[in-house]
Amino acid sequence: MFDPTIFDNLKVVFEGKLYDVEREAGILIVGREDIIDLAGYNRTFRMRVKPQDGSCIAELQISSGLADFTGELRGIRIVDEEPGAELQLTFELPGEQAVHSHHVHEQLTALWAESADIIHERSYQLEPYGDAATSISAEPADNGVYRIRAKFRQKVNESHIDDIDSLIDHVLKSIEALES
Repeated sequence: MFDPTIFDNLKVVFEGKLYDVEREAGILIVGREDIIDLAGYNRTFRMRVKPQDGSCIAELQISSGLADFTGELRGIRIVDEEPGAELQLTFELPGEQAVHSHHVHEQLTALWAESADIIHERSYQLEPYGDAATSISAEPADNGVYRIRAKFRQKVNESHIDDIDSLIDHVLKSIEALES
């Protein structure tokens, strides 16, 4: 048996809460990843959810690296940095929703701006290049994907566990706002 780290404890609580929300609120879990990078001893946990009748996919991600683990387990710390996990939320919409980015930014800023930086991005695939020696097409193959990231400024730790219900409620409000 081992002593669970901050990351392990947060992962278990986030995962359990999201499965509870799936059962109670009609949200579907559409993805779950638990990644360990053994080369750099980084861990990342992601869960993706979406409303049953909607197109917005929300991803909750926590990640922790070697500095966090050594700081917690061995007391070796970087100056002015407490061990914990980085938290990021990503909301993914169809690319054509990017025309509403100003409105989307206002809505998400109202919910998250005190604790997170909001970043917008749009990506799409280009048509196949064909004969690369003669031409390159710059026409999108589809409308692409519009992503909004809320990257939290401070790391989270076990002292934030009581706030996870509120955080998940805010995620659901964000999805609702983005779907309207």
